[in-house]
Amino acid sequence: MFKPKGIITDQSGNEIFCPWGMWGMCYILSKPEQKKKIVRFQFLSNIFGTIALLTAIYFESWFLFILLIAFSFLLSKLFIADLTKDMEVSKERYRFATLCNEINKAVGLNMVFMFMLFTAFALVPFSIYSALTIPEETTYHIVVAILQVCFAIFLMFCFKHGLQQKKSDENQ
Repeated sequence: MFKPKGIITDQSGNEIFCPWGMWGMCYILSKPEQKKKIVRFQFLSNIFGTIALLTAIYFESWFLFILLIAFSFLLSKLFIADLTKDMEVSKERYRFATLCNEINKAVGLNMVFMFMLFTAFALVPFSIYSALTIPEETTYHIVVAILQVCFAIFLMFCFKHGLQQKKSDENQ
């Protein structure tokens, strides 16, 4: 079954829906049909995103891709506003630590470390090399290298958080 994203459980056992992750409010899921609607919408959003990407690749148009993603974002905003209008706002928030915990749990701490190393010592140098050797695509490769550095830093924080979590679990 499709596992919904952005749903966490608070300390009292309530399921909390955080549609915008760390950047928005979270809502208490009080009815099972709300979760079914969220699962259905996220599944359809993933299909739409895949179709948008494949369409952009087929027509070789990033403008079309950005247009389709903007349309998808607008639909998401409308759907989430409609879905959450009857929901109670939760005091619980989706935090950076929650995101890191989910990533560490999904792929494992060792893989997070390996992804971090691979990004920092293989992908970033390759992008810098490409920026220096392919003059007509320099801007593109510099932007990609900056994004890769940001991703490596994010993975470093997740790895550090995972180590701290592991250490605190061992001390208890």
